[in-house]
Amino acid sequence: MAGIDMPILNAVRKVIDLKHISVRDILQHTAISSGRYYTFINGQGDITVHKLHAILKTLNVGLAEIGMYMPREEMAQEQTFDQMMAAIDSYRQTRSVTGIIELAKNGDDWGVATLPEEMIVRLKPVLLDLLRRSENYTLAEIKVVLLYLNYFTYDDLREQYKKLLRGIRLQIQISEEHGGAIRHEAVQVISMLLFELIVMHAEHGQRAFMDELVEIFYSMKLKVDDWTTSVLREVINVIRLVIAGKQSLANQKYDTVREMIRIFQPEENWPYFERVMGESFESFTLQFLWVELEGNHGMAIG
Repeated sequence: MAGIDMPILNAVRKVIDLKHISVRDILQHTAISSGRYYTFINGQGDITVHKLHAILKTLNVGLAEIGMYMPREEMAQEQTFDQMMAAIDSYRQTRSVTGIIELAKNGDDWGVATLPEEMIVRLKPVLLDLLRRSENYTLAEIKVVLLYLNYFTYDDLREQYKKLLRGIRLQIQISEEHGGAIRHEAVQVISMLLFELIVMHAEHGQRAFMDELVEIFYSMKLKVDDWTTSVLREVINVIRLVIAGKQSLANQKYDTVREMIRIFQPEENWPYFERVMGESFESFTLQFLWVELEGNHGMAIG
């Protein structure tokens, strides 16, 4: 099976049953063999992502509708389900994203979140609506983009790239007008999102987009307590050295940054930076395979 969770498959079976679409129509439009189809319907087999999309098209439903047929008992906890539905309803009625943030935020920490697939099926339409509808992203909406970044495709973000950058610049300007905890949190959230977007563009070999984001990142005015942003700046310097083909210098800088984290950062902050920097310099640079490195000229991939 190509990565389709059982709750989704069960929901598709239920929709097929409720829609009363003839077997003949489904077989004709999806090119699924009758044997595989009946095995799937009886709950004894699975289907590929390609076939799933063909079935959904035949049924004239999308993943958002499929999500409504996923039973509550498939959720890890009923309380989480109720919290999620309340967050979705709140967004649809008032455009508030507070509940959506609370679903993904881990205590006082910010960063890219990981949520159960069955939750994302229901949340994805709301996330896309937020990304596309907003003209000037608020700080709260930028928090949502950061937390749920894993669930936006590269194309999703590229489509709204200019608006997103405009919102980020505006929030940087607003944050500089504040002080204390408000400014500190804004700087941390914005820097984390900028960093993730820089890495994303670097992975796709989009040097111009990456350079634009780096310029925005460096324009942020930091204070002594902006430790996360300061360390991320150093990690960005490692990425720039890698992309410039300076592998040996990048490796030295990478080791220095890791040592800085161990010496100056409290242990509870280490997991975030471990995720950012990977297990080793080699694993870190695997993200940027398109880059031509020292001693390997002419072997760039991308």
